[in-house]
Amino acid sequence: MALFLHELKKSRISLIIWTAILAFLIVVTVLIYPLIELTMTEMLEAFEQMGLYGEAFNIAITDFWSYFAIECGETVCLGGALFAAVLSASALSGEERGKTAEFLLMHPIKRESVFLTKLLNVFIQIFIKNIIIIIAVMLSVLVIGQEIMMGKILLLFASFTLLELQVASLCFCISSVYRGNGVILGLGIVFLFYFTFIIANISDKVEFLKYITPFGYADGAYIVANDALLWKYIFPGVLLAVVALAGAFIHYRKKDIK
Repeated sequence: MALFLHELKKSRISLIIWTAILAFLIVVTVLIYPLIELTMTEMLEAFEQMGLYGEAFNIAITDFWSYFAIECGETVCLGGALFAAVLSASALSGEERGKTAEFLLMHPIKRESVFLTKLLNVFIQIFIKNIIIIIAVMLSVLVIGQEIMMGKILLLFASFTLLELQVASLCFCISSVYRGNGVILGLGIVFLFYFTFIIANISDKVEFLKYITPFGYADGAYIVANDALLWKYIFPGVLLAVVALAGAFIHYRKKDIK
């Protein structure tokens, strides 16, 4: 418990900054919807003329929730994934770079406990961030006079949270194996996943790529329109995350800490 509280305290500033920035961006996006609504017809015509660009980003705004899923969903997905990558990519390797690994492991605490505590800290921070953002979304939706559709909100944020947990698991694996600063690698993975999703939206011939990228099941436009999660893309993502964490756990137990 002491190690968990120490880790949470150590990364609290990062959590506050990321949460505040993402919540602010989403609130502003929601608050400007009344202005967007006045020009909805013109916007729909513009989206129809975008061709491949519209298909790549799955743009189909017809009401507030489709607007929210696309505009705010992009912010939460990409921003949340970047936060998860930054948070987890140096969770374990940071101890070696900071020359604190030897001090930590000299205490009567097993490596398994260190691994699980740091992983739990990453997951808890992801949940805290998303809960605060959900509250911000609900308040901003009330301000503009829209109905709070809790089912859609929970489905959207369930997919966003799963995406962040998958990214965090993969980057945590990097942190276990790679001794250097894994943040750059983690950010690279996020952008690779994101652009893979964009490519998968352009053509049906490469739609199978959505099984590879977690952004495939965090498709806000589909979730809002169908009130359902994309389970066929979620299961491969969960499997990949479990395999990554299992490999990281096995490697960290036997790793020669320098």
